[in-house]
Amino acid sequence: MQRPASFQPQNDYLATQATEYSDVDRRTLTYLYQPIIGPVATALYTSLWAESTRHPVFSQDRHPHTRLMGILGVSIDELYDARVRLEAMQLVQTFSQVDQQRHYVYEMHAPVTPGAFFADDLLGILLFDTVGEERYEELVHEFELTPVRRQDMHNVSLQFSDVFNLVAAQATQPPAAVSAAKDAVIPAGTGSPEIAGVRLDWDLLANLVGNTNIQSGALAQNQHALQQLAGFYGLDEPTLAAQIGQALDLLTGKLDMARLRSNVEQQFERGHTRHFAPRGSDATATSTNANAQVTVQPSQPSDQREQEMLTRAKSMTPREFINAAKQARDSRMFASRSEIKALQRLADRGIFSPATINVMVDYALRTSDNGNVSEKFLDLLANSWAQAGVHTPEQALTQIHEYAAGNTKQQQRSKRRSNSKRGGRSEPVPEWAKNDYVAPKEAVSADTQAQLNAQLQELARKRQQKKEQ
Repeated sequence: MQRPASFQPQNDYLATQATEYSDVDRRTLTYLYQPIIGPVATALYTSLWAESTRHPVFSQDRHPHTRLMGILGVSIDELYDARVRLEAMQLVQTFSQVDQQRHYVYEMHAPVTPGAFFADDLLGILLFDTVGEERYEELVHEFELTPVRRQDMHNVSLQFSDVFNLVAAQATQPPAAVSAAKDAVIPAGTGSPEIAGVRLDWDLLANLVGNTNIQSGALAQNQHALQQLAGFYGLDEPTLAAQIGQALDLLTGKLDMARLRSNVEQQFERGHTRHFAPRGSDATATSTNANAQVTVQPSQPSDQREQEMLTRAKSMTPREFINAAKQARDSRMFASRSEIKALQRLADRGIFSPATINVMVDYALRTSDNGNVSEKFLDLLANSWAQAGVHTPEQALTQIHEYAAGNTKQQQRSKRRSNSKRGGRSEPVPEWAKNDYVAPKEAVSADTQAQLNAQLQELARKRQQKKEQ
């Protein structure tokens, strides 16, 4: 990620503590977080915790960033990259202020508990993709606990009231100091990345898995993880129920979330993505941004190709769409792991609806020289479209047309700056944003077009059958 010009080695910093940091947290960081954030970010996190204080005095505890650069042996760009990785994982919150010069305050947060980590589907997928299935299962086993659950044993532990005596008045009306301590000592919390969007019908899901041997309370216990899994892959209740049935222990009925994630991923990789029904709607994305100023008015598709693409974009999840788009170019092509991760990160931000992301993918593939989707290009488009107020796929098409015509506000501002600063330095403009740029149109063979039409008809037939049921 590009370092901002305002972040300089001579800028001061200090670290403060928002939570406690225990030996369990250190173990969680080493085993679960380090494979994702990398060794430099891990070392930066450890160094900041070592320097952090409970009650910092800014005039005494601040140091220039050259101190961290020397400790870690990294450049300012590498230091910034490590910092933003910690921010993305909710391990550090960064605050900035300017007095005589700019300075930063790093608020340190402990990692989430191992149980919360594995329950968070986003974190689980990131770790699974990084370390592989075998190592992932080893890490799960590493943090598994074995509480006493034998039927021949009885809990003979005493209760609080059996051991301690407390005056009733003190219990109902605690001293002022005790009440004040509640707000003073409660940690600020760490937060956790979350994929939002899909809302499952839990009663329907419970009925669908009712004929299995699933443990009582398993759905409620894994509700957060199941919600994120459904949102990311576009799973409806029947599909998710079928996948859950395949991830249950035959003897105990325990739901194995690691196995469930692996099964869903393998289902996609085997090419059976048409069985995963898309969820969510453009209305959701629009209502989420109801207070935002919409500056792009939707337009109708300008040709038949755009109309067909828009139909596919609205009927597929981003994961399905990129696979179909790749295979339309060449049946041997497939979405690479880096492309899937780029789409995951974009979807995780919750800026655009799935259909709008699909339009972005289509445009990125059509303008790519090598037939791949670049994360940098997606980020560039996402920032540009967000600034322009794009929420729906129709508005996305409008923005693409305006780029081609050179009528976007960004391009107009660029023209004004160019006219007012003749002979000055001009900022580089990407090829797709230039006035004379025309997106290349690739020829699609008759066989490929027929195959796409057949897939669309099959998808429409299955949707109709599901509605009739």
